[in-house]
Amino acid sequence: GMTLLEIIGGRRNMDGDEESSEMFFPAWAATQISSGNAMEVLDKKLMDVNDLEAEQVKRAAIVGGWCIQDDEDERPTMSQVLQILEGVVDPPALPPLPLSLRTLALKASSLVFFWDKEPSAHAHDNADHPSTPP
Repeated sequence: GMTLLEIIGGRRNMDGDEESSEMFFPAWAATQISSGNAMEVLDKKLMDVNDLEAEQVKRAAIVGGWCIQDDEDERPTMSQVLQILEGVVDPPALPPLPLSLRTLALKASSLVFFWDKEPSAHAHDNADHPSTPP
């Protein structure tokens, strides 16, 4: 679901300037989709779409919205996703805004992420066997 939304929106989770209310992309995108504004999620560089492409964007956005639901029983199966994206099956109704994203959206300004800049012991252990990136 998030991959679909990132493709459509041309953004990653935390893209955007810090002044923007759209900084936490998943919450913003899910809000737009559940409000019926799927085209707002579309990457601005791709705004010159025809009606058929706009329908495909809406399908992908709605499917993405359903795929990120908190309750896994509400998420479509991969075969359902493919059928909807291929146009074999109509997309379901607009997805609700997931509670987890609603909560994150309210607290987005206070989110803090931590990561270790020091090499881990595991990385040091593998120094004798360097791996090449794909």
